[in-house]
Amino acid sequence: MPVLRAPCGQGLVLALLNLAFATVVAVSTYYLNVLANTHVGLGLNVETFTSNQFNIPVNVLLQGSVTLPLATPLPVDATLSLSTLLYKGCSKKDVACASAFLPATNHLWSAVAKTFVNISNFEQPLFQDSAQTVTIQHINNLAAWNKPTAQISIVGHAMAITCMVRRARFYLASSSPSSAEIDSIAFCSPRKFDPNWICENQVATDAPSYAIQVSRGAATYLGVAPRHDIYMNPGYLATFTGSPLGAVRLGPVPAIDEFEGGILQIMAPWDVVPFGDCANLNPSTGLGWLMQMAGFVTITIGRAFDQIPAFATFTNGHLGSVLLQTVRAIDEYQGGILQLRAPWDVLPACSCLGTLDE
Repeated sequence: MPVLRAPCGQGLVLALLNLAFATVVAVSTYYLNVLANTHVGLGLNVETFTSNQFNIPVNVLLQGSVTLPLATPLPVDATLSLSTLLYKGCSKKDVACASAFLPATNHLWSAVAKTFVNISNFEQPLFQDSAQTVTIQHINNLAAWNKPTAQISIVGHAMAITCMVRRARFYLASSSPSSAEIDSIAFCSPRKFDPNWICENQVATDAPSYAIQVSRGAATYLGVAPRHDIYMNPGYLATFTGSPLGAVRLGPVPAIDEFEGGILQIMAPWDVVPFGDCANLNPSTGLGWLMQMAGFVTITIGRAFDQIPAFATFTNGHLGSVLLQTVRAIDEYQGGILQLRAPWDVLPACSCLGTLDE
């Protein structure tokens, strides 16, 4: 039987193509290794209600309302902190989980409202009057990285107080920055009462923002600063004044997102307090809870480029020996601004443990 042989010219062309591909891979790997473990600044990233939108992930909505006579004593449960509101997670559409968390939520927001009495020169002194009863409306997305927000109001009064719990890094101005602690803080500002309120907290940029810490059974007033110090001002170290503790320096805690097992890191100091809007919130889909904020974004590329993807040699084919290499997969993040390319195995191994329910 005659043997099929590849023409010599085709073999030479194939060898040259392989050499060209190998050169491209080697050069690309060299430059990627130059980038490895270096920081690449992407500049200011602004997310608004109408462009570059960010929908807050919602596992199950917790919406509640509680009335609180300000004269009522309220010992703070030492097992609860505002971080409880920030990190509580429930499974998707787990209404029972959300309902079980309602008493703790009411208790913590009541503790925040009771702390207004400790604020000197408070812009809305009616909320410090022990003869008044306040109504606290609140919302939480219960996705374990939450945006708990509340509107605190008094019947017949035109102004309300809106608060959002956010994580922050802070220390006394009289102390060293090394003494800073990180905790969840309620940032509260006067806002016109909204009868259709869901999660909104937009205020004027010069509105006073009062910082209140509730932690381990104690509620502490940390001071006041204008909203522009902590909104659309990412990375800024604000000074809060008026606290019995003295002046407090307060700034954001950088958020870090990792992709592909940490190969790619995206780090950004976002605004301490963003604006929220729920005008188009769809409780069924969980979409429509939007944030408006800014952050300075930096990416770090890990050393995952040291191995040039190897060519495998396939033999005994009609064309003779064939070199085969995987095709790089491309993943996009941040709307295509970032691309992550990876040469995965040509043929992975699969395993299925257990059975699938029909």
